[in-house]
Amino acid sequence: MTVLLEWRTLDQADPAGIRLPVRRAVKAPKNVFALGRKYKTLPSNFRLFRCHNPLVRKFRNIRQLPERTELPPPFEAVRVTGSSARSDTYLLPSPGLRIRERLEFEDDQGNHTGQLYVSSFGGISGVTVLGTGLEGEYVSAADPTVRFTVLVPWGTGPNNLRAHAQAVADELTQQSQEEEAGLGKAFMDFCGQYLDEAARGWKFDITPEVADVGENESVRFQVTVGNPEPSATALAIRVTDTQNPEAYVISDIIVVERTRAGELSLLFGTD
Repeated sequence: MTVLLEWRTLDQADPAGIRLPVRRAVKAPKNVFALGRKYKTLPSNFRLFRCHNPLVRKFRNIRQLPERTELPPPFEAVRVTGSSARSDTYLLPSPGLRIRERLEFEDDQGNHTGQLYVSSFGGISGVTVLGTGLEGEYVSAADPTVRFTVLVPWGTGPNNLRAHAQAVADELTQQSQEEEAGLGKAFMDFCGQYLDEAARGWKFDITPEVADVGENESVRFQVTVGNPEPSATALAIRVTDTQNPEAYVISDIIVVERTRAGELSLLFGTD
């Protein structure tokens, strides 16, 4: 019998709480906990992890660091029934409008909840190659009219990808002080190979440019790619509230490559 370990949020009418879907944007702050059912033997504790995007995971592998970062201390398991247990509650932090946290609970038997996406504005995921371009999905955690833009290494102002990469590096430095000193600088050195400001024929156009989206609704977008020389470059998708330019979210850093055969491939995408 497979253990079901789920994300839950508090509900006054039901002590079991309300199930939260994984890989969807959840608006913070919110009190949550892990609930496991169908145990043969109840667990002793639950652990909470911060998960990283594909590019950061590759970087951490190179540095021989774990793919996930544990957020201590462990949560003591609380018995609910003879075959179910839950963690203590955890207040999801508000990660701000620009970034998205990925969190995952795991019990001491190796069962895990799957990733919960935490954002004040929404999340961008599922970016894949579609023919000679890219496609992906934005899931809103608010209720705005949004504008889609592409960040590139040669961009100016808010469309400059290098500035966003530096923000990611600064975040790594803040989160990983106990793991390795200078992690943020090392990440920028690692990303440098994809942040060449010489476009070499790379050009990106995104549709739709503007879309109306309700809370917890999704919008699919497509990115057409020009005809560059064989090379690799990085980009990111920014989604901005048209009524409030300070409210926005930026995707993971995406790395694409044009091969000598003219094919477009995705080196690092989004979860």
